[in-house]
Amino acid sequence: MGASSVFHVRAYPRAERSLFPAWRGSVYPSVTLPGRAVPVLPLPFVAAFLLLVGLWWTLAGVAWVAWTRRFRSPGSRDEARARRAIGKGGVDLLDLVAFTVPVIAPIALAFDGLFGGRVLLYGPAVSILLPAPEILQLLGVVLLLLGLPLFTWTSYLTARYVDSKLPGERTLLRHGPYRWVRHPMYLSFLLIAAGYVLLAQHFLALLGLSLVANLKGLAKEEAELGRLFGDAHRDYCRRTGALFPKLRRGS
Repeated sequence: MGASSVFHVRAYPRAERSLFPAWRGSVYPSVTLPGRAVPVLPLPFVAAFLLLVGLWWTLAGVAWVAWTRRFRSPGSRDEARARRAIGKGGVDLLDLVAFTVPVIAPIALAFDGLFGGRVLLYGPAVSILLPAPEILQLLGVVLLLLGLPLFTWTSYLTARYVDSKLPGERTLLRHGPYRWVRHPMYLSFLLIAAGYVLLAQHFLALLGLSLVANLKGLAKEEAELGRLFGDAHRDYCRRTGALFPKLRRGS
């Protein structure tokens, strides 16, 4: 066998240690390196979790739209009607791609792993071989379990206090996750994108990095918040980080 690694399905060798010894000896994918096999998480678990990711993202997105409509102020509702009347207010293509890919890609991989021929998920030609894949996949699970609830939480707060209101009706969000960071939704995008790539270890999962494209709006939002809330926003910036909590919060 040459120096290059081969990714294929084989019976897990008894001599190799895994974080999941109960599955030892069963047939599930492992990464074969020269002289040893490196374990990865069992295929049914990864496929089922990817299905959960796709469905959660879909439901959270639908809920975001529903919350926005539910909490929409009369002024915001009138403005939306006026924009539609002149042909504006459509969905930005880049935003559409960024929010659609995290639905399609994980569900496609999940169905391939659960019901298909297992050609895509753990497929030799389309898999990404990372160091210590089993450990990184578990890290991906943790990141997704942090990112998806955070996205859902911030979707609700954004829909209720921002998206459903006219600029002059909005209040500066400083509760919930906004108590520690100014843009927790963008943080959730980073967590979900990284978690998805680490769990799937698949070239198709790299499409999930389209979420990072949403960060293009961060600077614009900061400028708009500064214009709307002035000194209150500047004080808020001193005490919080944009994406990560500050270790030392300004007084």
